[in-house]
Amino acid sequence: MNIQLGAKGIDWTDATWNPLTGCYHGCEYCYARRMAERFGSKNHPPCDDVVAIWRGKPLYVSRSFSPPFPWKFAPTFYPQRLDEPRRRKKPTKIFVVSSGDLFGDWVPDNWIEEVIKVVHDCPQHTFQFLTQNPVRLIGYDWPDNCWVGATATNGASMPDVLSALALVDAEVRFISLEPLLGEVDTLWPHLEWLIIGPQSGPGGGQPERIWVQKLIEEARWHGIPVWLKGNLEWEKQIQEWPLVAGVKEAMGTHRHPRVPIVVRGAGGRRTVAVPHLESKSRCRQAPRRSGQCFGPAFDPSG
Repeated sequence: MNIQLGAKGIDWTDATWNPLTGCYHGCEYCYARRMAERFGSKNHPPCDDVVAIWRGKPLYVSRSFSPPFPWKFAPTFYPQRLDEPRRRKKPTKIFVVSSGDLFGDWVPDNWIEEVIKVVHDCPQHTFQFLTQNPVRLIGYDWPDNCWVGATATNGASMPDVLSALALVDAEVRFISLEPLLGEVDTLWPHLEWLIIGPQSGPGGGQPERIWVQKLIEEARWHGIPVWLKGNLEWEKQIQEWPLVAGVKEAMGTHRHPRVPIVVRGAGGRRTVAVPHLESKSRCRQAPRRSGQCFGPAFDPSG
Protein backbone atom coordinates (compact mmCIF):
# COMPACT_ATOMS: atom_id res chain seq x y z
CA MET A 1 0.00 0.00 0.00
CA ASN A 2 1.38 3.38 -1.01
CA ILE A 3 0.67 6.46 1.13
CA GLN A 4 -0.05 9.51 -1.00
CA LEU A 5 2.02 12.62 -0.35
CA GLY A 6 -0.02 15.75 -1.03
CA ALA A 7 0.42 17.31 -4.45
CA LYS A 8 2.81 14.53 -5.50
CA GLY A 9 0.10 11.89 -5.15
CA ILE A 10 -3.60 11.42 -5.84
CA ASP A 11 -5.10 14.26 -3.84
CA TRP A 12 -8.53 12.72 -3.17
CA THR A 13 -7.21 9.67 -1.33
CA ASP A 14 -4.78 8.83 1.47
CA ALA A 15 -3.31 5.63 0.05
CA THR A 16 -3.43 3.37 -2.98
CA TRP A 17 -3.77 -0.41 -2.70
CA ASN A 18 -3.10 -2.63 -5.68
CA PRO A 19 -3.94 -6.30 -5.10
CA LEU A 20 -4.35 -6.25 -8.88
CA THR A 21 -2.46 -4.33 -11.54
CA GLY A 22 -2.87 -4.15 -15.29
CA CYS A 23 -5.70 -3.54 -17.70
CA TYR A 24 -6.90 -4.33 -21.23
CA HIS A 25 -8.96 -1.17 -21.88
CA GLY A 26 -6.10 0.30 -23.92
CA CYS A 27 -6.69 3.98 -23.11
CA GLU A 28 -4.11 6.22 -24.76
CA TYR A 29 -4.03 8.61 -21.79
CA CYS A 30 -3.45 5.93 -19.10
CA TYR A 31 -0.73 7.00 -16.65
CA ALA A 32 -0.56 3.53 -15.05
CA ARG A 33 0.27 1.87 -18.35
CA ARG A 34 3.08 4.38 -18.92
CA MET A 35 4.46 3.52 -15.49
CA ALA A 36 4.21 -0.20 -16.14
CA GLU A 37 6.00 0.08 -19.46
CA ARG A 38 8.73 2.21 -17.91
CA PHE A 39 9.26 0.44 -14.61
CA GLY A 40 7.86 -3.04 -15.22
CA SER A 41 10.08 -6.06 -15.01
CA LYS A 42 12.00 -6.94 -18.16
CA ASN A 43 12.39 -10.48 -16.90
CA HIS A 44 9.58 -12.88 -16.11
CA PRO A 45 9.06 -13.44 -12.38
CA PRO A 46 9.57 -16.87 -10.75
CA CYS A 47 7.82 -19.90 -12.17
CA ASP A 48 5.27 -20.05 -9.33
CA ASP A 49 3.23 -17.45 -11.25
CA VAL A 50 0.05 -19.01 -12.67
CA VAL A 51 -1.05 -18.05 -16.17
CA ALA A 52 -4.68 -18.00 -17.32
CA ILE A 53 -6.12 -16.92 -20.67
CA TRP A 54 -8.98 -14.48 -21.35
CA ARG A 55 -9.99 -14.09 -25.00
CA GLY A 56 -6.49 -15.03 -26.04
CA LYS A 57 -4.85 -12.60 -23.61
CA PRO A 58 -2.90 -13.63 -20.49
CA LEU A 59 -3.85 -13.17 -16.85
CA TYR A 60 -1.30 -13.77 -14.10
CA VAL A 61 -1.26 -14.58 -10.41
CA SER A 62 1.99 -13.57 -8.75
CA ARG A 63 2.43 -15.29 -5.39
CA SER A 64 5.98 -14.09 -4.95
CA PHE A 65 7.04 -10.71 -3.59
CA SER A 66 7.99 -9.55 -7.04
CA PRO A 67 8.88 -6.04 -8.24
CA PRO A 68 6.11 -3.70 -9.45
CA PHE A 69 4.42 -4.75 -12.68
CA PRO A 70 6.23 -8.10 -13.04
CA TRP A 71 4.37 -8.73 -16.31
CA LYS A 72 4.22 -5.05 -17.23
CA PHE A 73 0.57 -4.08 -17.82
CA ALA A 74 -0.89 -7.54 -18.27
CA PRO A 75 -3.51 -8.03 -15.50
CA THR A 76 -1.81 -9.60 -12.48
CA PHE A 77 -3.32 -10.58 -9.11
CA TYR A 78 -1.22 -10.50 -5.91
CA PRO A 79 -2.77 -12.58 -3.07
CA GLN A 80 0.06 -11.57 -0.72
CA ARG A 81 -1.14 -7.93 -0.84
CA LEU A 82 -4.65 -8.68 0.43
CA ASP A 83 -3.67 -8.29 4.09
CA GLU A 84 -2.22 -4.78 3.71
CA PRO A 85 -5.40 -2.90 4.78
CA ARG A 86 -5.93 -5.30 7.67
CA ARG A 87 -2.49 -4.46 9.04
CA ARG A 88 -3.19 -0.71 8.97
CA LYS A 89 -5.17 0.38 12.02
CA LYS A 90 -5.38 4.13 11.38
CA PRO A 91 -8.59 5.02 9.48
CA THR A 92 -7.54 5.69 5.90
CA LYS A 93 -9.13 6.52 2.57
CA ILE A 94 -7.85 3.77 0.26
CA PHE A 95 -8.07 3.94 -3.54
CA VAL A 96 -8.46 0.31 -4.60
CA VAL A 97 -6.55 -0.77 -7.73
CA SER A 98 -5.22 2.59 -8.86
CA SER A 99 -3.04 0.83 -11.44
CA GLY A 100 -5.64 -1.26 -13.22
CA ASP A 101 -9.36 -1.97 -13.35
CA LEU A 102 -10.69 -4.44 -10.80
CA PHE A 103 -14.00 -4.65 -12.67
CA GLY A 104 -12.70 -5.16 -16.19
CA ASP A 105 -14.45 -7.92 -18.10
CA TRP A 106 -11.28 -10.02 -17.92
CA VAL A 107 -11.12 -10.07 -14.09
CA PRO A 108 -12.33 -13.37 -12.57
CA ASP A 109 -15.18 -13.08 -10.07
CA ASN A 110 -13.16 -14.70 -7.30
CA TRP A 111 -10.48 -11.96 -7.52
CA ILE A 112 -13.17 -9.31 -6.96
CA GLU A 113 -14.73 -11.29 -4.13
CA GLU A 114 -11.37 -11.63 -2.36
CA VAL A 115 -10.94 -7.84 -2.43
CA ILE A 116 -14.47 -7.10 -1.21
CA LYS A 117 -13.98 -9.57 1.66
CA VAL A 118 -11.09 -7.43 2.88
CA VAL A 119 -13.35 -4.36 2.73
CA HIS A 120 -15.88 -6.10 4.99
CA ASP A 121 -13.06 -7.00 7.40
CA CYS A 122 -11.80 -3.39 7.65
CA PRO A 123 -14.65 -1.07 8.70
CA GLN A 124 -12.10 1.48 9.97
CA HIS A 125 -11.11 2.36 6.40
CA THR A 126 -12.95 4.04 3.52
CA PHE A 127 -12.40 2.13 0.27
CA GLN A 128 -12.67 4.06 -3.00
CA PHE A 129 -13.41 1.99 -6.10
CA LEU A 130 -13.22 3.39 -9.64
CA THR A 131 -13.85 1.55 -12.91
CA GLN A 132 -14.45 2.09 -16.60
CA ASN A 133 -16.82 -0.90 -16.59
CA PRO A 134 -19.51 0.10 -14.05
CA VAL A 135 -22.00 -2.57 -15.10
CA ARG A 136 -19.95 -5.04 -13.04
CA LEU A 137 -20.52 -2.93 -9.93
CA ILE A 138 -24.19 -3.95 -9.91
CA GLY A 139 -25.30 -6.66 -7.51
CA TYR A 140 -22.46 -6.56 -5.01
CA ASP A 141 -23.12 -6.12 -1.31
CA TRP A 142 -21.31 -2.82 -0.81
CA PRO A 143 -20.57 -2.01 2.85
CA ASP A 144 -21.11 1.55 4.03
CA ASN A 145 -17.34 2.17 4.01
CA CYS A 146 -17.25 2.00 0.20
CA TRP A 147 -17.27 4.86 -2.27
CA VAL A 148 -18.08 3.36 -5.66
CA GLY A 149 -17.38 5.28 -8.85
CA ALA A 150 -17.03 5.16 -12.60
CA THR A 151 -14.86 7.01 -15.08
CA ALA A 152 -16.21 9.04 -17.99
CA THR A 153 -14.37 11.41 -20.29
CA ASN A 154 -17.12 13.20 -22.25
CA GLY A 155 -20.85 13.40 -22.83
CA ALA A 156 -20.95 10.38 -25.12
CA SER A 157 -19.76 8.08 -22.34
CA MET A 158 -22.13 9.41 -19.67
CA PRO A 159 -25.44 7.60 -20.43
CA ASP A 160 -24.00 4.11 -19.94
CA VAL A 161 -22.12 5.20 -16.81
CA LEU A 162 -25.21 6.82 -15.29
CA SER A 163 -27.43 3.86 -16.17
CA ALA A 164 -25.09 1.47 -14.37
CA LEU A 165 -24.48 3.64 -11.29
CA ALA A 166 -28.24 4.08 -10.89
CA LEU A 167 -28.46 0.37 -10.10
CA VAL A 168 -25.54 0.27 -7.66
CA ASP A 169 -26.48 0.17 -3.99
CA ALA A 170 -23.61 1.96 -2.27
CA GLU A 171 -23.31 4.70 0.36
CA VAL A 172 -21.41 6.95 -2.07
CA ARG A 173 -21.64 6.74 -5.85
CA PHE A 174 -19.47 9.08 -7.87
CA ILE A 175 -18.14 9.92 -11.30
CA SER A 176 -14.56 10.83 -12.13
CA LEU A 177 -14.27 13.02 -15.22
CA GLU A 178 -10.53 12.64 -15.47
CA PRO A 179 -9.41 13.30 -18.03
CA LEU A 180 -12.23 15.57 -19.12
CA LEU A 181 -11.92 15.38 -22.90
CA GLY A 182 -15.26 16.77 -24.03
CA GLU A 183 -18.40 18.60 -22.99
CA VAL A 184 -20.83 16.86 -20.63
CA ASP A 185 -24.47 17.96 -20.83
CA THR A 186 -26.07 15.67 -18.26
CA LEU A 187 -25.35 14.93 -14.62
CA TRP A 188 -27.40 12.49 -12.59
CA PRO A 189 -28.80 14.54 -9.69
CA HIS A 190 -28.38 11.73 -7.16
CA LEU A 191 -24.63 11.37 -7.42
CA GLU A 192 -22.79 11.80 -4.14
CA TRP A 193 -19.54 13.13 -5.60
CA LEU A 194 -17.99 14.50 -8.81
CA ILE A 195 -14.26 14.60 -9.61
CA ILE A 196 -12.95 16.73 -12.49
CA GLY A 197 -9.40 16.69 -13.80
CA PRO A 198 -7.29 17.34 -16.92
CA GLN A 199 -5.28 14.94 -19.03
CA SER A 200 -1.77 14.63 -17.68
CA GLY A 201 1.39 13.28 -19.23
CA PRO A 202 2.53 13.38 -22.88
CA GLY A 203 -0.08 14.95 -25.12
CA GLY A 204 -2.10 16.14 -22.16
CA GLY A 205 -3.61 19.52 -21.52
CA GLN A 206 -6.35 21.46 -19.80
CA PRO A 207 -10.04 20.98 -20.71
CA GLU A 208 -12.07 23.82 -22.14
CA ARG A 209 -12.98 26.25 -19.40
CA ILE A 210 -16.66 26.30 -20.35
CA TRP A 211 -16.87 22.49 -19.89
CA VAL A 212 -15.65 22.78 -16.32
CA GLN A 213 -17.79 25.81 -15.53
CA LYS A 214 -20.98 24.09 -16.72
CA LEU A 215 -20.22 20.99 -14.66
CA ILE A 216 -19.60 23.02 -11.51
CA GLU A 217 -22.83 24.98 -12.01
CA GLU A 218 -24.92 21.85 -12.59
CA ALA A 219 -23.33 20.11 -9.62
CA ARG A 220 -24.17 23.15 -7.48
CA TRP A 221 -27.77 23.05 -8.67
CA HIS A 222 -28.10 19.35 -7.74
CA GLY A 223 -26.13 19.67 -4.51
CA ILE A 224 -23.31 17.37 -5.62
CA PRO A 225 -19.96 17.93 -3.88
CA VAL A 226 -17.17 18.70 -6.37
CA TRP A 227 -13.49 17.84 -6.27
CA LEU A 228 -11.24 19.68 -8.73
CA LYS A 229 -7.92 17.91 -9.11
CA GLY A 230 -4.91 19.93 -8.03
CA ASN A 231 -3.47 19.92 -11.56
CA LEU A 232 -6.63 21.48 -13.01
CA GLU A 233 -6.01 25.16 -13.72
CA TRP A 234 -8.81 26.96 -11.89
CA GLU A 235 -8.82 30.22 -9.98
CA LYS A 236 -10.49 28.76 -6.90
CA GLN A 237 -9.63 25.45 -5.28
CA ILE A 238 -12.79 23.38 -4.88
CA GLN A 239 -12.20 20.14 -3.00
CA GLU A 240 -15.34 18.91 -1.24
CA TRP A 241 -15.94 15.49 0.29
CA PRO A 242 -19.11 13.44 -0.22
CA LEU A 243 -21.88 13.62 2.33
CA VAL A 244 -21.21 10.34 4.10
CA ALA A 245 -23.00 8.60 6.95
CA GLY A 246 -23.44 10.91 9.89
CA VAL A 247 -23.45 14.06 7.79
CA LYS A 248 -26.40 12.75 5.75
CA GLU A 249 -28.29 11.76 8.89
CA ALA A 250 -27.71 15.17 10.46
CA MET A 251 -29.24 16.76 7.37
CA GLY A 252 -32.20 14.38 7.36
CA THR A 253 -31.32 12.89 3.98
CA HIS A 254 -32.29 9.30 3.28
CA ARG A 255 -33.05 7.08 0.31
CA HIS A 256 -36.47 6.14 -0.98
CA PRO A 257 -37.53 3.47 -3.51
CA ARG A 258 -36.23 3.85 -7.03
CA VAL A 259 -38.14 6.11 -9.40
CA PRO A 260 -37.50 6.51 -13.14
CA ILE A 261 -35.76 9.49 -14.68
CA VAL A 262 -34.66 10.19 -18.22
CA VAL A 263 -30.99 10.46 -19.13
CA ARG A 264 -30.35 12.26 -22.41
CA GLY A 265 -27.19 11.29 -24.23
CA ALA A 266 -25.68 11.20 -27.68
CA GLY A 267 -27.70 8.08 -28.46
CA GLY A 268 -31.04 9.74 -27.69
CA ARG A 269 -33.34 9.33 -24.70
CA ARG A 270 -33.21 6.40 -22.33
CA THR A 271 -35.03 5.82 -19.07
CA VAL A 272 -33.21 4.35 -16.08
CA ALA A 273 -34.29 3.51 -12.55
CA VAL A 274 -32.58 5.58 -9.88
CA PRO A 275 -32.95 6.00 -6.12
CA HIS A 276 -34.85 9.15 -5.23
CA LEU A 277 -33.48 11.32 -2.43
CA GLU A 278 -35.95 13.07 -0.20
CA SER A 279 -35.51 15.05 2.96
CA LYS A 280 -37.53 16.86 5.57
CA SER A 281 -34.68 19.18 6.46
CA ARG A 282 -35.07 22.89 5.83
CA CYS A 283 -31.77 22.96 4.01
CA ARG A 284 -32.67 20.16 1.62
CA GLN A 285 -36.01 21.73 0.68
CA ALA A 286 -34.41 24.94 -0.51
CA PRO A 287 -32.77 25.26 -3.96
CA ARG A 288 -29.15 24.22 -3.65
CA ARG A 289 -27.46 26.53 -6.13
CA SER A 290 -25.03 27.89 -3.59
CA GLY A 291 -24.01 24.54 -2.16
CA GLN A 292 -25.22 25.56 1.31
CA CYS A 293 -26.28 21.96 2.02
CA PHE A 294 -22.79 20.56 1.74
CA GLY A 295 -21.28 19.18 4.88
CA PRO A 296 -17.91 20.40 6.05
CA ALA A 297 -14.78 19.24 4.32
CA PHE A 298 -15.38 15.83 5.88
CA ASP A 299 -12.31 13.65 6.13
CA PRO A 300 -12.96 10.07 7.38
CA SER A 301 -9.28 9.68 8.19
CA GLY A 302 -9.59 12.39 10.85
